[in-house]
Amino acid sequence: MVSRLSPIGAPARLSNTLSRIARLTCKWTERRTNIAIDSEGAKGQSPKHQINLRMQWDVSKRVALDTAIYYVDALPAYGVSSYWRLDVRLGWRLTEKLQLDVVGQTC
Repeated sequence: MVSRLSPIGAPARLSNTLSRIARLTCKWTERRTNIAIDSEGAKGQSPKHQINLRMQWDVSKRVALDTAIYYVDALPAYGVSSYWRLDVRLGWRLTEKLQLDVVGQTC
């Protein structure tokens, strides 16, 4: 099997510091792939679109809250549907050298 992949992507990232204690980042990627292949195996192995929206907030000097929302387009070659994911982290700085994090993630 002979294959030649040439990815063409259009990543974009936008970051904004909302204040001294809050930051917002948005990342979007569109991927197109030119495929020259002897069999039909390679098409649909990479997501066409991916989106990531992340917010980091320093609630106080000792407490931080981070959230991230992800979207990943379908992978038809593997039978994977498009999906959304949410990550949340609550961090508490107990001392200068010790921090406790509680993390949650949807699947």
